Amino acid sequence: MRIATNWMGQSSIFSIQKNAERMETLRKEIASGLRINHLSDDPSTLRSFLNMRSGMVRLGHYTGMVEQRIGRYQRTESALAGVVDVLARAQELALQAKNGTLSGDDRKAIAGEVDGLIDRVVVLANASRGLTNSSEQLYVRVSEDIVQKQDVTPAGEAALVLADPWMSALAGETAETIDWAAVFGESTDAGSATAGNSMFKALLDLKDALVHNDVDAIGTALDALVKHHNTAVSEQSAVGAEVNTLNAVKEQLGAQDANLAKSVNTLAGTKLEDAVIRLNEQQLVYEATLSATARMLQISLLNFLR
Repeated sequence: MRIATNWMGQSSIFSIQKNAERMETLRKEIASGLRINHLSDDPSTLRSFLNMRSGMVRLGHYTGMVEQRIGRYQRTESALAGVVDVLARAQELALQAKNGTLSGDDRKAIAGEVDGLIDRVVVLANASRGLTNSSEQLYVRVSEDIVQKQDVTPAGEAALVLADPWMSALAGETAETIDWAAVFGESTDAGSATAGNSMFKALLDLKDALVHNDVDAIGTALDALVKHHNTAVSEQSAVGAEVNTLNAVKEQLGAQDANLAKSVNTLAGTKLEDAVIRLNEQQLVYEATLSATARMLQISLLNFLR
């Protein structure tokens, strides 16, 4: 009878290699926490897994855009709050200056503070664009009596027009955060922001009335400042509402991301306890196969001749 053990050896070696591959797969599964680490691990599930991961990346991009716009609106809201405070102070000074007991020198001293308030409003008006690193100024005080509105390029922020229903609150967003004409007043001649009924004109009129000791003109300027103060308060509230809307959108994005992460974990995740048990079982099989193969390879012709 012919005696051949070659096929037994080849079969054992093949079994050892497959056991080693299974153990390596289980080690990667335990290390990554994912059941799918390669295309061959689960081809039928891989497409859904990749789609979910792509969705998570897309949500992260949307969240970044929303956070950027929230930051801009918050900076705008802070600047408008400063404008509201300045206008409130200007009204206090105007009421104080209307007091008939004040002298012309007293009113000139108040005019000096109003002049400082004008400079402050120029700074706040530029800050209310909400930009962090823009060298372009929207308003510049070119002389004692002129604040000029500059022609500036858009803020450079693309409109966030997205097809997803929960992103509809961002559809149609413009590059700027507030309506400059409504808040600070529209220019009416040669780009001057101190023409027409602008906020700067009201402040400069108050200063001029104080310098010339004109009580009636002070009252007129006060009426204009009250209107601009109310407009600034209203715009500040609108910006605050926009921040709340954006925060709500951000929360929705976070919820979507959390749901996708949970789905990814359900689809491709692994239970570490089960994976460790399977690895230990595979280790036992591997060691038993090694032992059996080692004993078999020691067999020679003499074993059959005895």
